[in-house]
Order: sequence, then C-alpha cells, then structure tokens
Amino acid sequence: MTNWRFKNLVHYKNLHSRRLTVILVLANLFFLTTGVGGWASTTLSNRWSQNNRRMVEKRHGVLTEPIEIVDPSVKGVPIALGKEFNGGPDWIKSLRLKVKNKYGKTITFIGLDFDFPETSTTGIMMMHQLFIGQRSDAKFTQNNPPLSLPPNRDVEIALEPEFQSIKRLLEPRNGPIENINHIVIRIRDVMFDDGTLYANGNFWQPNPDQNSPHKWVLIGDAIKP
Repeated sequence: MTNWRFKNLVHYKNLHSRRLTVILVLANLFFLTTGVGGWASTTLSNRWSQNNRRMVEKRHGVLTEPIEIVDPSVKGVPIALGKEFNGGPDWIKSLRLKVKNKYGKTITFIGLDFDFPETSTTGIMMMHQLFIGQRSDAKFTQNNPPLSLPPNRDVEIALEPEFQSIKRLLEPRNGPIENINHIVIRIRDVMFDDGTLYANGNFWQPNPDQNSPHKWVLIGDAIKP
C-alpha cells in the first residue's frame, strides 16, 4: 500500500510538473510573439528616425479622381512620392506640395486627409484633415479663403500653417513629432463651381427632392471626363 501511494504521488508530481512546464512554454511563446511584433514596429520607426529616413505617399484611388498630388518638396528640395528621403526633425513643417486639377471643371473646394500610419501601433491611426476653399454645404468652411482652380492648373499647399495643429494632435499619444517618419495623403472630396461633388470615388449632384433625407444623388458617368 505504501509503495502504491508513493508511486501515485510521484506520478502526480511529474504530471503537475509537465503541465506547469507546458503553461510556462505557452506563456513564453505568447510574450515572445507579442514582443517581436512590437519590436518590429519600434525597430522600423527607430531605423527611420536614426537615419532621418522619411516618406510621403499618395494612397492610390480610383481612376476618376479629379485631382493629383504633384511636386512635393521638403525645405525646397523635391522629393518623390512613395520613396524614402532624408529629412530633418522639422520635415513635416517644411513639407509643401501642389494639387493639380486634372478634371474639366473649375474646382472650388478640396478636402485632403493626412494619415500617420505609425500612430496605429498605439491605437486607432490618427489623421489631420485639410480643407482648401469653401464647400457650399459645410458651414465650417465658409471662413476659408475662396478657391477657383481651373482645369490643368494647380494650387500649392504648405503644411507650416497646419503644423501646430498636427503637433497638438500627435504628441500627447505618440511623443515628439520629429519621431513621425511617414505620411499618407488621401483625397477626401472635391467640389466644382457648378455645385457637383466628387467623394468616395463617385460624382454627385444635389438632390432635387428637397424632402429626401439624402442630400446628394449619384450622377454616374454623365459628367466624367
């Protein structure tokens, strides 16, 4: 009887030890996997920061986009969209670019989103919105200087006037703004002088039905170039 109890006790201890070992191995794998993911993101960010490697890119949209981003530069030096370049700590403040009207109508309003992909490692990706000109159905744009951009002409945009707003947005959650190395530009919406609108990859016109809850109706191919 004594031997039987002793053997079972040893068997229990060995089984308990193996279970504990498995738990510890799984826990280590979990923390290793989590750590590697965070380390990879941090390493990429640190590599860019240490080497002053920065990037500005334009998110690919649909073929019908009525505007394009051209001639980006930092401190007056031309850069190429989607390619790394050397930039100092104040590179965002000195970023300039041009928006060209490649459509057949005069543009009176442009909405752009500037995404900061690196901020997604600490939560939802943050972005800064830039509104140029006046959108007739958006009261908050009515104090903006008016815009009248004819076809095949461009308007230059500088981020310096927006810099303090961007800094206040990013730094509380992501630290010094000079650690930001990557910006992605998206076209949000564009309004034309006849009141039509480009948004979400489509062209829209004001709904003639004043009683409809839908302010805009899809135009389709009628006004596309």
